[in-house]
Amino acid sequence: MAQTGDTSDNGHDLATYSARVLHLLWSYAPDAAIEVGRLPPVLWEDPRRGNRDALRERAAELADAVSEIRGGSDDFVAAARYHLECAASTMAHSDIGELNHMTGPVSRLSWASRSWPRAEDPRFARYVERLRAFPEYASRLIGEIEQAGTRGSTPVLRAFVEQVDTLVAERETGPDPLLFDLEAARAEDDSVVTPPQPVLDDVYVALADLRMVAVAAQRDADETSPLADSAAGASRYRDAILRGTSVSITPERVEALGRNTLRATDAEFAALAERATAHDSLVSAAEILSRFRRAHAMLDAKSRVLVEHWPHTPCEVIAMPDTNAATGPAAFYGPSSHRNNRPGSLYVNLTVPSVTRPWEVLPLAMHEGVPGHHLQLALLDENDELPDLLRLLPVNSFTEGWAVYSETLASTIGAVADTDDLDRLGLLAHQRWRAARLVVDVGLHVHGWSVERAVEFMVEQTRLDAAQVRKEVIRYLAWPGQALGYALGAQVISEWVREQLDAGKSLAAAHTALLARGSLPLRALATDRETG
Repeated sequence: MAQTGDTSDNGHDLATYSARVLHLLWSYAPDAAIEVGRLPPVLWEDPRRGNRDALRERAAELADAVSEIRGGSDDFVAAARYHLECAASTMAHSDIGELNHMTGPVSRLSWASRSWPRAEDPRFARYVERLRAFPEYASRLIGEIEQAGTRGSTPVLRAFVEQVDTLVAERETGPDPLLFDLEAARAEDDSVVTPPQPVLDDVYVALADLRMVAVAAQRDADETSPLADSAAGASRYRDAILRGTSVSITPERVEALGRNTLRATDAEFAALAERATAHDSLVSAAEILSRFRRAHAMLDAKSRVLVEHWPHTPCEVIAMPDTNAATGPAAFYGPSSHRNNRPGSLYVNLTVPSVTRPWEVLPLAMHEGVPGHHLQLALLDENDELPDLLRLLPVNSFTEGWAVYSETLASTIGAVADTDDLDRLGLLAHQRWRAARLVVDVGLHVHGWSVERAVEFMVEQTRLDAAQVRKEVIRYLAWPGQALGYALGAQVISEWVREQLDAGKSLAAAHTALLARGSLPLRALATDRETG
């Protein structure tokens, strides 16, 4: 659906409403704009309670107005309501949980340094101003943390401290990691602004202040999730489930779905794991990177039958930055931006020794690259027919659900033979990993599971490396509910595609139609189906 440009009367047209929602959400989470290749309306969000309360009031007003939007489809209305509901719950809290290694200040600084929207800031003047403004943001955040007085999670705080230390070590042993894109741009254009050294020094001083807060907070922190024994924990976890899954579903139902999925594949997984025991040994980081590149090239060629249109923007397979690799997953995707001439990036964790087993390469390459994240997000990035709200605001359960669903297409595209026990083990292990997440996330945030109990459960169910699983568990502590969207999203998407095939559509046509709708809450795909 094309956007209308009519803004002549009450401002309730599609384009104006989209712009207002984007401005609101990007004022609270400016890095969400940077991720999709846009400059945010603010340099850093204001975490203070008064500002958050004002933003929540505006979110409520926009939620009330969505039914009056001219030209808004059911998809648009469902997405708008979901994003505004999530924003209201997120804006309700700013506390020690902000100091985490997944969405906290260090990961955001690191990401922006490698993905700055050059099309809108070619001289990096705005980027330098963002660095200059960071100390004030950090100071306000510290004040809000102290005022909130809530308990954090010890493992998460430790991971944040390690992330700060890794960033500082990068700076001391090589080029400043905060100038990654800037220095590359300056090599091409000497008019690019260079931040004065005191500006950079102030950023690192502010990070040291945040580090001290994280260290001090560990004295009273919880060894697992503080939500499990907090009076407000149940309510906050319900909000987290909605943000992560985009449906209303109870923790009990989430856990049951996970356990049922695991039981259904126990026998097949045990047989595959027994036959593949000899392939459990780790390989070098260089070999893992080479395997990812070979797998991606193969998948890029074979996956094109899955859609009617392939994205123009390529995806590159590169080593993960040290700051992310120290506490991060085996691989992750950095979104492309055609307006900034930025390819998609399949980042591979090469921490020595690498903990990624050879049989994990195929499912990870499918999930993070094609036909997973890169295919879906690059097509979305290049789709100028959609309203910005559906194109520029990702929905966790749709994005991650598509990527998990895409892993199930390995046999369809001929990426794995029925006789290839090794790849079949990897694909099944990763499906079980997503099911185990449902059990572990609820275990941590509702039942108060220890990290050790969660790690033991996931290793038993998946045969993944215990050290990598520990990182995963700490990620779930840092980001409640996010990991739930993978399995639930894949289930709803798989059912939707099956209905399209039953109605006579080809697989490529069904996928094309789905991905052309934008990033959707699952309720838009399951309106007439029981979702929990």
